[in-house]
Amino acid sequence: MNILFIHQYYTTPDMPGSVRSYEMTRRLVAAGHSVVVLSTRRDQYQKTRRGLHNEDGVKVVWLPVAYHNNMNFFQRIKAFLTYAVYVCQLGLKLPADIIVASSTPLTVAIPALILKKIRFLPLTFEVRDLWPAVPIAMGVIRSPLIKFLARWLERTAYQASSKIIALSPGIAAGICSTGIPKQILVEIPNASECERFAVPAHKGSEYRNQFPWLADHPLVLYTGSIGQVNGLAYMVRLAHAMQSLDPEIRFLVVGQGREQATVTALARETGVFEKSMFFLPPVNKSQLPVLLSAATVCSSWVIPVPELAYNSANKFFDALAAGRPMIINHGGWQANLLKAAAAGLVLPAHDPAQAASILQSVLRDQSRLTAMSQSASRLARQFDLNLLGDKFVTAVESVLNHE
Repeated sequence: MNILFIHQYYTTPDMPGSVRSYEMTRRLVAAGHSVVVLSTRRDQYQKTRRGLHNEDGVKVVWLPVAYHNNMNFFQRIKAFLTYAVYVCQLGLKLPADIIVASSTPLTVAIPALILKKIRFLPLTFEVRDLWPAVPIAMGVIRSPLIKFLARWLERTAYQASSKIIALSPGIAAGICSTGIPKQILVEIPNASECERFAVPAHKGSEYRNQFPWLADHPLVLYTGSIGQVNGLAYMVRLAHAMQSLDPEIRFLVVGQGREQATVTALARETGVFEKSMFFLPPVNKSQLPVLLSAATVCSSWVIPVPELAYNSANKFFDALAAGRPMIINHGGWQANLLKAAAAGLVLPAHDPAQAASILQSVLRDQSRLTAMSQSASRLARQFDLNLLGDKFVTAVESVLNHE
C-alpha cells in the first residue's frame, strides 16, 4: 500500500521534539507499506534537510517552508498555508492509495481534503489537539470569521475521514461532540519509548557531574517548548517559593520558544535565575534519555485553560518511560492516571507556596520517590511504543481493508 503521510512537524531522533510520526511511519514501512511523508525543514535543520531524504526507510520530502517556535500568529498562518500549497502540488504526483494527515496544525486538513476529492482517496485523520477549540479558548483566534472558518474546516475534515485517530479520551469526546460516530474513532495516545529510555544509572550521574550547580541536588526537570501554552511562569514561581523551604533543590528548563525571554526575565526578577533555576538549550530526542536519567522528577505545565487538560504531552510519557515521577499542575486524564497509579503529583495550579511544600516533602522522601519511580515504570508499559505502534498500523490498514 502506498501511503501519503501529511505532517508539517515530522521529526527524526537527531532533532528536538516529538518522534511519534517517525516511529509510526517506520512501523508502517516494516509492515510492508511504502510511505512518503511531506514535511517542512525547521530551525537549524533547514540547511541539512533538503528535498527527498530516506529517513530509516521512510521517504521524507523536506519542503522549503521555514517554521520555528518564535514565529508570531500571522507568520505561522503564512507558513501553514504555504505548506498546504506545496503538499497539494506534490500530492497530485505521488503514488498513493491512502492519505494519513496529522494535525496540528488544523490547516493540514486543507491539502488532505483537496487531494482526497481530486484523487478519490480514503483519509485517516490524526488529531493531536482540539483545534480550533484550544486557540479560541486561549484568545489566540478572536475574529468571528476565522472562528467560523476554522470550525467549518474541523467538521469537514472529520466528516471526510474514514478513520480518526485521537490522542486522548478528551480529544475523542470533543470529536464525537461534533456528531462523528464512535465507530470510526480510535484512541492512540502518545507512547512511552521504554527501550529508548532504558539507560544505565551512571549515565545520569555523568550528566550531573558536568554542572557544579547540580551535583547531587534534587532536580526538577522540564523539557520542551517555552511557549504561551506551557506556562513556565508557574515553574519560576514554584522555584521562588521553594527557595525559602529548601534552597538546595534545583529546577532546570531544557528547551526554547517564544516566551523564553519573558520566563528568564521573571526568573531574574524573582532571584532564582542561575541560583536554583537554570536554563539550557533543547536537546535531540536521542540525547533525551540521558538527560531524564539525571532528573529526580520530571514536569509538565500548562496555563489554566480547561481545554488543555485534553492534551497528550510527549514529556509525560517520556518521563514514565524513564521511570521518573511526573509532576503536573492541571487536571484531566493524565492527572487521573498519575493519581490512580501513584506515579507522580498533581500540584495546585494557583498556589505556588502550597505546591512547593507538597513537592519538597516528596523530593526529600527517598522511599516515596522510589515507589513513585517504580509506579511510573509500570504505567509506562501500558503505553509502550510497540503496543501503540501496532495499534496505529492496524488502524491505517483497516481503512483500505474496508474500502
